[in-house]
Amino acid sequence: MSVVEAPAGALPPSAPIVIRLDRPAAAADGTLAVFVGTLDLSALFRSTGETLVLERPDLPLPAGEQALVVWLVQGRQWRELHRSTLRLGDAAAQPPSAPAAAGALTPALELAFKVQADEATRGAATPPQRPKARDVTGRGGLAVDTRIGGVALRGGANVSGSSVREEALQFGARGPRARKVDLADYRLEIGDGPARLAVGHVSWGSHPLLLNGYASRGAIAAVKLGSRAEVALAAINGTSVVGFENALGLQDSGHRIYGASIGVEALPQQPGWLRVEATVTDASLRALNNFNRGEIPDAEQSRGGGLRLSSRALDGRLRADLAWSRATYRPADDPQLSQGLALTPLAVTTRWARQADIAFDLLRGVALREGLPLTLTPSVRYDEAQPLYKMLGASLSSDLRALRAGMSMQLGAAQAGWFRSARRDNLDDVATLMTTRTEADEATLSLPLPQWLGAAGASAWPQVSLQVQKQRQYAASAPSFELSGLAPTHRPDQHNALRNASLAWSLGRHSANYSVSYARQDNRQPGRENADFLTVSHQASLSFALGDALNLSLGANRSRQYGYEQAVANVQLGLTAGVQWRFFEAWSLAANAAHTQGEDSLGLASNRSLTTQTQLGRTFRLPSPLARPATGQWFLRHALASTRNDDRRFGLQSAGRQWSVNLGASLTGL
Repeated sequence: MSVVEAPAGALPPSAPIVIRLDRPAAAADGTLAVFVGTLDLSALFRSTGETLVLERPDLPLPAGEQALVVWLVQGRQWRELHRSTLRLGDAAAQPPSAPAAAGALTPALELAFKVQADEATRGAATPPQRPKARDVTGRGGLAVDTRIGGVALRGGANVSGSSVREEALQFGARGPRARKVDLADYRLEIGDGPARLAVGHVSWGSHPLLLNGYASRGAIAAVKLGSRAEVALAAINGTSVVGFENALGLQDSGHRIYGASIGVEALPQQPGWLRVEATVTDASLRALNNFNRGEIPDAEQSRGGGLRLSSRALDGRLRADLAWSRATYRPADDPQLSQGLALTPLAVTTRWARQADIAFDLLRGVALREGLPLTLTPSVRYDEAQPLYKMLGASLSSDLRALRAGMSMQLGAAQAGWFRSARRDNLDDVATLMTTRTEADEATLSLPLPQWLGAAGASAWPQVSLQVQKQRQYAASAPSFELSGLAPTHRPDQHNALRNASLAWSLGRHSANYSVSYARQDNRQPGRENADFLTVSHQASLSFALGDALNLSLGANRSRQYGYEQAVANVQLGLTAGVQWRFFEAWSLAANAAHTQGEDSLGLASNRSLTTQTQLGRTFRLPSPLARPATGQWFLRHALASTRNDDRRFGLQSAGRQWSVNLGASLTGL
């Protein structure tokens, strides 16, 4: 996936930000993150196929030159797809000596009231801890965008609260001492033009092997040196924090991550043609948890440095990203671990990692015939990290070498791609360790027949999507049993295959979808040759818009999984139905139901469940001291869940039923 078009240069205040990809993003690709300067605007973009659009008539963005960066996030890996420079606002219209302008404070408030008026539980259903409850949750915020003299001040803060202490932000870390109302996040950015200072919840780093979009509470200072270079310094807390304590996140000097970077544009008149970045980091972590993550951490220290070269040359036809880093890692003294005992310290290690990601539009927009431009893009990515490479704050796996290469094609509205990848571990070929190798092939095709055919009646044709995947993971080495303790039956050898096809119709205000998938797990490990599975799944859905006030939806699915080792098939069937009806301007009714049932082919076990949810709601508005009124909704909800499970092999049965009635209201605004 790559960015083929994105704004650069001057952008009018109300103009949308439009980013066009070479193909629509698929779930297997990961997620996209879009930053303007240090602001993460990902959630505000609207995705329509291969286009991302941000409408911003009332969205304040930092004036002056700002970097527009598009990232592809795959798990904990961030890969930069595009970088350009935007000029926002009119710097000449507000000179540094201009008098202070009127400030802009934007408050926000969200409140939710919920009362569980009645509840009943029967059979094996687990009763709730609080059968009768009256809860209040809320979130309040204040955004500021003003100028003091010639200095811009922008930012905001959000406070979150709940009347139930178990739902408090810091309950996992502080238990009964957690505040019911606490500071969720805040950010304040001071400066304009060449110098900026940001404190609060910040995100820093653009080196994929060191720090890459690391987010926590801290401070970042950045200075532009003309139009060619930019220097940035960062000090960030070592784990995610919330709350009013440790306001800057820098209270503990032994639990920080420091970073410094300098980026230089080789050709300032062509931003992105060749950019060179140098980054150094120094991190020290105590054995402290993130506020929202349960784990047993170690006290650690690391220090590293790296270079990164990125290029968008030949009018963006060539896109290259090269990175190299070297890191020194050392375990730190941890009194909680040693408990006063003399422990043998682990060795200090210094290792390196490297990465290369290159794509080139071999053909771009070549018109085979009218309305059918062809773009052909081969790409290759290489990753390697030595054994024991580790940099705190980075998510790169060590002892790994991976290569992925392939070709993507776009012909008019049709898109296709093929990629092959291979990866292995145990790069030092340690004789007592098993080397694991994974090889995969993937091919995709997206063919929107209505746009492709472009003829009368073509809208009756579906959009077709096909996907084929093959993967093999196996032991590439066979260490002796005497040295490793690994018998041949411990060596994996598994072949997986996946085929998926989907059809999507859009018929005016109605739509229909159908998909079928075939998944095969072929285990060839010695002693487990019959531990194989074959799964075939079907899904279908219909959506009807009956006027402006009534929408109906229906769905059905069926899956069959056959286990060769036990010679038994498990079949699951499911039906769903839903209705949304706005019968008056302010009144609405929504109802959803889902039924599932399953049984194996030998009649040994079966299951059945039914869930329903119904909500009657009414929207309203309240007067506000601000220009915009507060909006809210009253609601009455009913929920029912019924389950039954039978295990005839052991003569076990369980059945349960639970229903509840809730009243409540939500309010947004002031």
